[in-house]
Amino acid sequence: MSIFKAFLLFSFSASIVFPYSENCGSPLITGLTLNSARSTIDFNRSQEIGSSKFFSVRNLSTNELEEIEFKLLSTDGVSNFYGEIAEISNDHIDLTVVEELFYTFTASTLDADSLNLQSGIRTSEESILGPPPTINDGTIVNILLLDIRDGYSNSGEFVAGFFDPQDQYMCLHENGSSWLPSATIATCSYPYNWQSNSNGENIIYIDSNPSIINENGLGDALFTLAHEYQHLLHWNADIREGYFGSTDGGWTFHNPWLNEGISDLMPSILGLGARDFSHYLENPLIGLDEWSEIGSTSTLPYYAKSALFFQYLYELKGLSVIKNIFTHSDQGLLSVKSQFDDKEFKSLYINWIQSLVRGELEITPLNSEVYSENIENYISIGMQSATIETGKTMPEYSFALYSVPDYLSTLSVNSNSELKIFLSSENEFFESENIIDSGVSNVEKIIVYTQDVEIDNPMYDIFYKHISSPAKNDLFIFPNPISENVLSYRYFSDVGNGELSLNLLDLRGRMILSAQSFADDLGNHSGIISLNISSGIYILNSLSASGASESRLISVIK
Repeated sequence: MSIFKAFLLFSFSASIVFPYSENCGSPLITGLTLNSARSTIDFNRSQEIGSSKFFSVRNLSTNELEEIEFKLLSTDGVSNFYGEIAEISNDHIDLTVVEELFYTFTASTLDADSLNLQSGIRTSEESILGPPPTINDGTIVNILLLDIRDGYSNSGEFVAGFFDPQDQYMCLHENGSSWLPSATIATCSYPYNWQSNSNGENIIYIDSNPSIINENGLGDALFTLAHEYQHLLHWNADIREGYFGSTDGGWTFHNPWLNEGISDLMPSILGLGARDFSHYLENPLIGLDEWSEIGSTSTLPYYAKSALFFQYLYELKGLSVIKNIFTHSDQGLLSVKSQFDDKEFKSLYINWIQSLVRGELEITPLNSEVYSENIENYISIGMQSATIETGKTMPEYSFALYSVPDYLSTLSVNSNSELKIFLSSENEFFESENIIDSGVSNVEKIIVYTQDVEIDNPMYDIFYKHISSPAKNDLFIFPNPISENVLSYRYFSDVGNGELSLNLLDLRGRMILSAQSFADDLGNHSGIISLNISSGIYILNSLSASGASESRLISVIK
């Protein structure tokens, strides 16, 4: 059975909502729900353990609110943990594990990166990012454990948790179809009303089916809880950051890469787990300030990119920079750039790429290598230069990695001014124009990257020479070695100026041709031999001065 997790926050933009997933992604909801919470729901819920109350919960399959009955399981007066009564009855919610969840959320994260972050998820995240929204003069937070209505039926994808901005108070039009995101309770006026379209409370939803709330599922539930709580805090700090746009308010939707990246950083620094980075490392041609297209089912690389960048930034610059980015009034990459001057950001960005190529951040080793294309797919044994043309578009602030086979010596790499290039050898990096000055001939990797421009079909030229055979053996025969009665050959040796005997025989072993070849200073032989033979299969034998012998079959068709 294949199971996919998803972490949801809801983004309203032209009735399109992005799912925020760990293992998959597809649109699950559109805009506000089709209905709003009934006014008869009791919003002054009891704080008595064991008391039962109803909440309005979005059904992700129908995009309608459903009233679901919950029981209060744990509380300290400001953090309430509720369990869906039906899920408690069918043993999907282990009450002992709920106590562990509650304790970790409210009191203890002992595996966190520092002593200052060991006081539980809520206190620790708020110490970095600030408080949740104030509602009815308080900052009570409700964690609802429930079977999220996501259409899951024993296989396929499911939603592990979400934060729904619809639970918050907004300046909503009386017809329920539009809102003014920039308005406050003081500035919201007719035909708009300051109201919630749902519960009017701070709520995080955590799934209990199929992600059962038991000892085996505790780790996943804690990761999801820490991830989603950041979304609630981010709503209070900047509702523009990856949530929704509004034609009424004059805002355009900004993709959620930054919001998601900080959400994934929270469980990491609190010792509650980290995202798998390999989805991005296997597909690095993604812009830093980029997210998947609306409706895409390939969101994993984008999640991994965001998580990895903020892990890198945290390890390099610390939490103060993360906090400043979180609270900045700009969105996305502009928030990041606001913390650095142009030179500093360029250095930060290049160091980010180099860290990925090396395979480790300041502290964290990466779980897989960056995907690299071998340039031997573009070169020819008979040539000394090649143009690498990908046929793809490189977004702003993206990079691609190319491996250079060890039988080539790179002489130079050139491109236009917009496509940037640096080279790598033994995890040392240098500019492409500094190959000669660096004293390095065995370039191992070519890294091409963009800055603040998108490049269609990027191209670069590489000039090289062969220093050994591209085959496992020393004698290399061209795919069509005999053309117009001329035999072309190459032989790679470690002995400079050495002698090589070449013998051409037919299949009966009769000698057709014998020739001598002398190596250059590096030990490499190459040349052409004139001959006139008929169609057939022949044997080319080489014999070096050291006694090493190799043979190849050659087919001649005339």
